[in-house]
Amino acid sequence: MGRTARIVLIVTAALVALLVLCAGVAVVMFLNRDDDRPVPRPTRAAPATTQVRERTTVTGLLRLRNPAAVARNCLATSPFLDIGSATSVKLVDENGATVGRGFLGRGTPEGTEYCVFDFEIFRVPTDAASYELQIGPDRRYPRTRAELVADDWRFEVEVV
Repeated sequence: MGRTARIVLIVTAALVALLVLCAGVAVVMFLNRDDDRPVPRPTRAAPATTQVRERTTVTGLLRLRNPAAVARNCLATSPFLDIGSATSVKLVDENGATVGRGFLGRGTPEGTEYCVFDFEIFRVPTDAASYELQIGPDRRYPRTRAELVADDWRFEVEVV
């Protein structure tokens, strides 16, 4: 047997001896375990008592009477330069806190005098006594909760 073969044989024997030793230690540990000792259970935090607010989606429609805008495919025109696609829409509660935001959608002509813009405001809390829809910098449309519930959480407003 050559020198290289002897080295491989010695290394292999050492590895086998190490494996047998590890297996023996594992058997000893398994046989000496203490089954009477209670296993600690993970503790859970008490559930939070925060109240989950019910939410809904408020939808709406703004009808803008502006024949000049109709002629321009409902692009913002004087005297209603603050109303057009992507105009900010905000909903506030009776305390003035903002409860939702959205934007006017693309306007579509309705007849020869009106442009119609739709909007959606998602995840609006339903527990306020009243709400105010704010379109652009200075258009305000107040509604009570009861009115919105009766209208299936929908605003329909007209600007003339």
